[in-house]
Amino acid sequence: MASSKKKTMSRNRFFRLGLVLSTLAVFIASVILFFWFTTRALFSKNRHFVLKNVSVVSVGWWDKQSRRVANILKLKPGQTNLFEVDLKSLRSVLEKEPSIERVTAARQLPDSIKINIIERIPRAFLGSRNIDLVSDATGIVMDKNTCVPLNPKIPVIKNFRVRRGHKLQPGLEIASLKPALELIMITRTDYPEFKIDEISMGGHEEMYLRIFYGTGSPREYNVVMPQSDLKNNLRILKTAILKSTRDKDTRTNMNLCYKGQVLITQ
Repeated sequence: MASSKKKTMSRNRFFRLGLVLSTLAVFIASVILFFWFTTRALFSKNRHFVLKNVSVVSVGWWDKQSRRVANILKLKPGQTNLFEVDLKSLRSVLEKEPSIERVTAARQLPDSIKINIIERIPRAFLGSRNIDLVSDATGIVMDKNTCVPLNPKIPVIKNFRVRRGHKLQPGLEIASLKPALELIMITRTDYPEFKIDEISMGGHEEMYLRIFYGTGSPREYNVVMPQSDLKNNLRILKTAILKSTRDKDTRTNMNLCYKGQVLITQ
C-alpha cells in the first residue's frame, strides 16, 4: 500500500509540473501574439504610417530623383507602410546602381523616407570622349548621362582589356583600368602640374601617355612608363622635364621603361 501511495504522489507531482509548464507555454505564446497584434496595429498596419513622400538628396544627378528611386525600390506612395520597408534591403538595391557609391536611408515619421545618395565621380572617359561610358577611380563603368556632372577634359583611357565573356557596359568593374586610374588620381593629389589628356594601355605592362606639364603655358609630352611604381615614375618624369627645360631641349618624347634613366627622343 505504501508503494502504491508513493506512485500516486509521483504521478501527481509530474502532473502538476506538466500543468505548470503548459500554463507557462500558453502565457508566453499569448504575450508573443499580443505584441505581434499590437505591433501590427500600432505600426505596420497603421494607416497613419502609410508612405506619402520619398525624399532623395544628392549632390549630383540623383538629387531629387524621387520618382525614379521609388520605382527602383518598388515603393508605392499611398500604399506602402513605412514600417514594412526594410531599410537595409533598400540600401542594398540602390547601391547596385552603377553611379551610386553609398546610400543611407531613414524613416521620417509619420509618412516619409529620406534617402541620401553619395555618387561615384567620373575620372576618365573609356575609349573616346564621344561615347557615354566613363569610369570612377575604382574601375566601375558608368553612363555619363546618369552620374554627377563631369569635366569634359578628364582623361581618356584606351586599349584596356575587358574580361572574356563580359560586355563593356555600366556596372562592370574593369581591373585593367586600375594602373591608369591610379596615375590619374596621383596627378590630382601629388602632381597637379601634370594634366593627362590620354592614356593607352600597352600589352607589356607599360602605358602610353599624352600629358601636359606646367601651369601657365603647359607643354605637351608623349611618355611611355611602366604600370607600376607610378608616383616614382612621375617624380622621375618631372625631374627629366625640368632638366630638358633648363637645357632648352625641344624633344618631347620620353621613355621611362629603362631602369635608372629616361630616354628622350624627338
